[in-house]
Amino acid sequence: TNSSVTIGPAVSGRENSRCDLSDVEARERVPGRPRRPGVSKAVLAATTDLVTAQGYAGTSIDEIARASGVAKTTIYRRWRSKGELAIDALTAAMGQAPTDQASAEDALGSAISWMTRRIRQQEVRGLLLGLVAEATEDAEIRSQLRSHLRAPFADRLTNEWGLSGREVDLAFDIVVGGLLHRFAMNGRVTKADSDAFTDVATSVLFGG
Repeated sequence: TNSSVTIGPAVSGRENSRCDLSDVEARERVPGRPRRPGVSKAVLAATTDLVTAQGYAGTSIDEIARASGVAKTTIYRRWRSKGELAIDALTAAMGQAPTDQASAEDALGSAISWMTRRIRQQEVRGLLLGLVAEATEDAEIRSQLRSHLRAPFADRLTNEWGLSGREVDLAFDIVVGGLLHRFAMNGRVTKADSDAFTDVATSVLFGG
């Protein structure tokens, strides 16, 4: 039976994404007030587009409200901060990671290939770089990045295949940090780069 890791809710139209916004929609429950359909999807799409165009630091909640046509008060009822909103936009843009392989080695290689494809996407790269920079000063964003982005992979590798949590963390840092650095230095990430990072992560985790 195939299984998959759900990284987050997906925005319609993004590559290989699935629209599942129930977690975000559940944050606002105001009895007696009719809900406007598609609000969360519109806000996440506007956030992604604005951050892609002008960077995380250069994007404000006011601009997101104007671009999405959603009141700022409504946005703040669903997301406590711009960082929390950007986390949801990132997980939506990334969609699902495939983890249907029979072995840990195969799953690792498949996940790294998937991550490489996502980091090649400008919207994912822009959101991720902005959030990583913000996380150096914000413990809450660090915590959310871990739970939304790292934990789905780490939990499967440690719980299902019994790998060391410390080594899984190190392998994740090597792959994501390395891919972002390679893109910053070369302007692109090739399949050869992906294969090389897979070899390094495999060596860390399996002693290969």
